[in-house]
Amino acid sequence: METQVKGQGVLSQRFIPVKPRRLREYIYRRMGEVLGHRFQLRIIRHGVTTHLALRLSKLEVDVLTGHAPGDVVQDHNLKKDTLGDLRRKYYEAMRNVPCLSEG
Repeated sequence: METQVKGQGVLSQRFIPVKPRRLREYIYRRMGEVLGHRFQLRIIRHGVTTHLALRLSKLEVDVLTGHAPGDVVQDHNLKKDTLGDLRRKYYEAMRNVPCLSEG
């Protein structure tokens, strides 16, 4: 008889099938090893959001950061050309961020 872990089915359907707490713990551990100190991940999220807000519309930033309601995303961004355009705008906005540049 196979046992089912609570939430395992949902976890396997996620885009990144890892529990957020375990992912944060791993990132913080690696930060300590590589940098010798650690900082809050929300600082990175805030910096990226601010950077995007200076270059994209509020709706585009809300969609990219997951703050737009699902119905808004469906109404405005399920069209393939719109998603491609948003992806292009994101890469254009982020291309000069040193840790994300190619090469």
